[in-house]
Amino acid sequence: MKLSTISSFKAGTSIRGFYICKEKSHRNTKNGDSYLDLVLQDKTGRISAKIWDDVSHYDDLFEASEPVAVKGKVEDYNSRTQLVVQQIKRADNKTYQKYGFSLNQLIEKVEEPIDELWISLLSSVKTLKNPYKKLISSILKKYETEIKIIPASINHHHPISGGFLKHITSMVDGALSLLANYKNLNKDLIISGVILHDIGKVKGLKFTTEAEYTDSGKLIGHIALGLEILNESVLNIKIDDELILKLKHIILSHQGSLQNGTPVPPRFPEALFIHLLDTFDGKMDIMQREINNDPNQNWTDKHNHFYRELWKK
Repeated sequence: MKLSTISSFKAGTSIRGFYICKEKSHRNTKNGDSYLDLVLQDKTGRISAKIWDDVSHYDDLFEASEPVAVKGKVEDYNSRTQLVVQQIKRADNKTYQKYGFSLNQLIEKVEEPIDELWISLLSSVKTLKNPYKKLISSILKKYETEIKIIPASINHHHPISGGFLKHITSMVDGALSLLANYKNLNKDLIISGVILHDIGKVKGLKFTTEAEYTDSGKLIGHIALGLEILNESVLNIKIDDELILKLKHIILSHQGSLQNGTPVPPRFPEALFIHLLDTFDGKMDIMQREINNDPNQNWTDKHNHFYRELWKK
């Protein structure tokens, strides 16, 4: 059986394949008829999909976040590609492995090998002086598993497996490049702050077939969780109170403003540096993902994070 990837979908063609059901919603047409509104995804992209017929039957066969086996027809609707689902069912190894199903092949991950990113991060930490090195090393050791797998966000920047680690290493690399022009800044504080600014997400996010919030992520949020992790980590380390205060402020201020959900704005240069670097790396990832996931040829449409057409050069 020939399997179709989402990036190969063309209007007018019939497809068969395996995908992750990212979203599943019950809706009604103007005439009051029920249908299922879906978003399907594989490594190559995502697409809106609809189930118009036998809704109650198919509704019981799968849930959001599960892998699914799909048969359908691709069509154009309002100048956008969508899939009309004709058959769909939860996919598992026992039933579908012989037809080419592999959950690992469906999950979108960062392109770089995780172990290489991890080694790069540890190499940067080795250059730090104590107590920075001792503090950061202890946190990385404790949360290594989570750091290697979770995304950096749910539906924002780096929302894929390994995205958190990729975001941190990109920021560290960017910081090291820029610091040559800002010699008044404390390099060890900045590298430590970059690694810690989102550290609460190791408790606030999880990843199985997709990015999800944990209960703590929903109820407390990653900023408060980050402070919690920092407070726990300094208990057995001899560290100056002023340094702890600066690291706490970086965690609290990294989103830049009250409007962006941060409790306090950056109030010293290293905190501002980390906020700007965080914003830069996130925005660059978002724009590239919007371009990559858009089905049009030369320009994207305006239905994206930036509310404008983006040039697919």
